Amino acid sequence: MRYTFPWSFRFLQPTTKGLAIDLEMWTAKPLMELVTGQHNASIMQILTLLIVVVQGHGRQFIRALPSIGILLGRTFTIFDIGTGGKLFIYGTSQSPEDLRREREDARTIEVRRGRGGYTEKGFLVRSQDTDFLCDVWESPYLRLRPETSLPELRIQKGETMTPYTYTPLPTPTSIRVLRFPKLDPTSGKLSTSFRIIDLAHNPKPLYHALSYTWGNPHADGPFFANNYVTQTSRYATQDSIIVDGHILAVNRNLHDALLSMKPDYWRRFCNSRTKRMRSQLHFAVLLRRVGYMRALVKSGVDLDLVDDSAGWTPLMYAAASGEAEMVRMLLAAGADVTVAAENGETARKAAMRNGWEEIAGWVEDAAKMDLKQRRDKFGSGKKDAGGLDEDGPDRWIWIDQLCINQEDLKERGAQVSMMGDIYSGAFWTLVWLGAADDHTATALQAINKLMDAEGDLVNSDILPYIEDQPESVYAAAKIPYISEAEWDALAALFQRQYFRRMWVVQENLLSQTTLGLCGDIELPWRQLCDVAQQLYIRQVVIGRPTSAKYIDNGRGEAALQVEYRASQLVQWSDRWLNGERAANPKPCNLGTLVGDCWTFRATDARDKIFGFYGLFNLQEKRKVKQEGRDEKAGGKVAQMGGAIRDGTAAPKDRWIADYSKPTAQVFAEATKTILKEAGDLGILADVIDVSLKQTVDLPSWSPDFSVPFTNALPFQHNASESTDPYPVPDLSDDPINWSRLPVSVRKLDSVMQIGPTTSGPGDTTIYFSREWVSLALLLPTPYQDTGLSRTEVLWRTLTADSAITGARPAPVDYGSAFRELVSTMICLAAREEAQRFAQIEPEEGKVLRLPECPTPSLEIAVEHVKTTWQNPVFTKMNKAELLNEFGEVGQNLSGERWQGLVFVLMGLHVLALTEMEGEDAKEESRGRVETGSKLFTPTLDQILAFEEQIALNELSKENGGGVKLLPGNNELLHVLRRTMGRRRLFVTNDRLLGIGPAGMREGDCVVLIRGFGSPVVVREVRGENGRETEEKSNEGKEELEADQKEVNKSAQTEESSGSQGSEEWEFIGQAFVFGVLNEDDAGVRAQWERIRLV
Repeated sequence: MRYTFPWSFRFLQPTTKGLAIDLEMWTAKPLMELVTGQHNASIMQILTLLIVVVQGHGRQFIRALPSIGILLGRTFTIFDIGTGGKLFIYGTSQSPEDLRREREDARTIEVRRGRGGYTEKGFLVRSQDTDFLCDVWESPYLRLRPETSLPELRIQKGETMTPYTYTPLPTPTSIRVLRFPKLDPTSGKLSTSFRIIDLAHNPKPLYHALSYTWGNPHADGPFFANNYVTQTSRYATQDSIIVDGHILAVNRNLHDALLSMKPDYWRRFCNSRTKRMRSQLHFAVLLRRVGYMRALVKSGVDLDLVDDSAGWTPLMYAAASGEAEMVRMLLAAGADVTVAAENGETARKAAMRNGWEEIAGWVEDAAKMDLKQRRDKFGSGKKDAGGLDEDGPDRWIWIDQLCINQEDLKERGAQVSMMGDIYSGAFWTLVWLGAADDHTATALQAINKLMDAEGDLVNSDILPYIEDQPESVYAAAKIPYISEAEWDALAALFQRQYFRRMWVVQENLLSQTTLGLCGDIELPWRQLCDVAQQLYIRQVVIGRPTSAKYIDNGRGEAALQVEYRASQLVQWSDRWLNGERAANPKPCNLGTLVGDCWTFRATDARDKIFGFYGLFNLQEKRKVKQEGRDEKAGGKVAQMGGAIRDGTAAPKDRWIADYSKPTAQVFAEATKTILKEAGDLGILADVIDVSLKQTVDLPSWSPDFSVPFTNALPFQHNASESTDPYPVPDLSDDPINWSRLPVSVRKLDSVMQIGPTTSGPGDTTIYFSREWVSLALLLPTPYQDTGLSRTEVLWRTLTADSAITGARPAPVDYGSAFRELVSTMICLAAREEAQRFAQIEPEEGKVLRLPECPTPSLEIAVEHVKTTWQNPVFTKMNKAELLNEFGEVGQNLSGERWQGLVFVLMGLHVLALTEMEGEDAKEESRGRVETGSKLFTPTLDQILAFEEQIALNELSKENGGGVKLLPGNNELLHVLRRTMGRRRLFVTNDRLLGIGPAGMREGDCVVLIRGFGSPVVVREVRGENGRETEEKSNEGKEELEADQKEVNKSAQTEESSGSQGSEEWEFIGQAFVFGVLNEDDAGVRAQWERIRLV
């Protein structure tokens, strides 16, 4: 008998585990006949095969469920795998887009009763009493992998394994730890169990932690993209393990880590010797760390290793120093009492020589005992402080994905806030970089070379990652030669996704000892990070990021050294451990950590902020402990410190991760916290252009921390010093006003005309735009009260008047480099224009082609301008008349119709004429100025001469369309990339020149904000009728009036006749306006006003 059940799969909505699926049954009669027993089958005898598509990383499962009754409801709940552990078949991954496209497709599942084998489309399923052959027609919801076999699946009654269900943690200070997993021979799966420990009552539990990334761990970027893409589908699926007899899903990379972890890794590390030739057990004894020694002993380390300095074992050191507890522990564990140093010294003799007769007697007695007798006499018999009696820290592991119930937002937030305690309490941390690739072994080889080198890489002449360097350069530096393949391998290691994960910052800072693992290759983690630090500093010294070629900045990556993030782990570990004594000290607060770790990523964007909370909570606890130790401290602080030492109390965590808040609110509140810490509004400089923002409903004034880069301009002045500090309101806990920021502003001017912005990486208009010439023509000459020419003001504005180091003013050499850059771009434009003509009308013979001129349109365009300029209309004009003729909007050659090569040359010609004085101007008017002139604007003859002297740089697709200048001038290109990316040039009504965000518009206001170091562009928020809506005008008025009282008296007097704070404005972005160094420059006479940024 055969029954066909067509079901329409309609995907409703994503859930944390998968997709809720609506099973709309077209006919229920055959199914009901089976359920009601009309065909001699009971519910317990029937096994129904379902295909369930789960979105968690795109995985598809086939799940066999023992009860058919669940189909009678409208919604099918997503379960974890549970089929007795006999067979699990995985389908290929599908993207959510594919699923949505096919959501209306009906799929047919056929269930046949009877016995038999299986076909390519099905397999035999046997329950206790009844067999079913389940055929699955071809569909996107089931494609078996070629290597997958279809063995017989036996499901006995009572064998079904159910999904693991988390039980709530009993106390706010409790955590789960996972027993080191073992392979279950029956199911072929990893099997383990949880244990709950309370950190408040077990201050030193024995466990270690795992640091890893959840998704595809491999390197990406231009050099490694193929392997990364190839591996992506593998990591789009999940796997499962058995926890306490139940099934628990895990991400693929974590499953790889669990399979690859070596149970003896920690023990072998502890037994390895340092440069002083001592083991970890030696150091535990010498430092008198009883708890650490207990953990080592329980891990099964070698108790009888001798050091090379004296030939002593740990027992000999403990006996000689009279450490009775340590001696008893070592004797109970079976330490060899007969080991003697070269001079004949033994543990017993060392104890006697120092007057420890009782200890000497213990050692003598132990020599006559077997291990059981030793344990009976010397073992304490009491439980360890950690509560893990029989095991060392190598047997228990804390893993965030498994040890936190990720679906319980309250628990998740609480555990995130505790991570400072969790990672600092772990005896060691294993860093899992993912499965090894073709580069891993080579990278380890390069690391060992650099670490063992005699020379100093940082101060050598070696250029990291640059091929074709002679071996003599390495020899001179006393560093082994690093081949191109080895440099690529190092880059592949540092480009792994682990180094981009936000959480690794906290995990590395807090870990006592860190071990690295990549596939089966063990990595010396400290040495790896030290090499990263050396390579990073070396590139800082030479002034250019030579490893940035491995970065794909076309995908929104900051063009930094590939080692930058690894070096930050080194630097912040130093600051965390040594404070002010660190090599490069910085305060450990939200602002500094967010700034230095901006390029790190997080799957949940809120973790870009929450990822530091554990650090801050631990830092505050340490501070309270230290104050409690201070005998001079009084009152509650001293009492609290004493209570902590006694283990009776602990300060409540202040930094709590609240995952119920939207990302926009978390970012906005973090911004207010940062500006409050700093005492000024400097964080606003990190607000990127609106076109680049990714966070929904983010206030305009809040940086988007989810974007892995920022592009702040250097401050023009220190606003917090030049005016009284801005009193920052604390609205972080206000659920209503978190999106508003009250500020005091002084209006500078309104935007009259704007230039274009760049379209993205590779857009050469970041170096020169034809409309820049049109905007420069609007400026007075000399500019304001500076006495500078318009072209000098132009290049100083484009560079924010700063050098590549950030120092001000920009060096005058940038002026000559700018002249060369403009000439280069004009020559390129001429060639492109000629190529367009050749493509449009080649058959009509209208191509302008002179064999002696590589760019045939340039010479003709120049001649056209010179001819035009011989017209008496122009030759009779003096400088003032020229300024008037081309200095108004509509007359300054702006707009698309004026962007042809001839008109750009015309604009440059006008700029050059108005820069010159006397005979130079007359000669240029006639087209006869010497090419050696020192003007910043290239003349027509200079452009022609320049074109003849240099070979035009090919715009290579491989390098993204790069532009090169003559040696010594390329520094200007680096500065322009920093200052002009996603920005545009603008001129205000008062003819001030500036650069601002790409999202600015004509009519926007340029203002100064009290407490901020640069002008900013803002836009008034208006209602439908062009006026502020009454609701917005009145909303928050009390808040602004309260803040107004905090402003200093002088500011209050000045603002009293200004705005009453009823206006709401959008923060567009930071600007640079040339000549405005503070609020008193450029004729600023406006009064301070109180507004709200929204």
